[in-house]
Amino acid sequence: LELEALSTGVPVAAAFRFPEAYPELPPLLPTDTPAATAKAIAAALDDADLSRTLSTQGRDWVLANHSSELIAARLLADYRRLLTL
Repeated sequence: LELEALSTGVPVAAAFRFPEAYPELPPLLPTDTPAATAKAIAAALDDADLSRTLSTQGRDWVLANHSSELIAARLLADYRRLLTL
């Protein structure tokens, strides 16, 4: 759900537990409790510039890390690597 929200430009408040999975962390409002999540969402709603920035960064991050072209290239590289084993 977070990935879908980021791709549509919705600012996301969430914990991110796998920083090693990507070369760059996703543009999230970092939270770890329900209270922190509510506070982060309220901050984004109150700050139009922050919301706009997160919206743009979220879409850009998803395209950079999950575009169909990128996924296809990774899959092709995996197949080629497996064929040489």
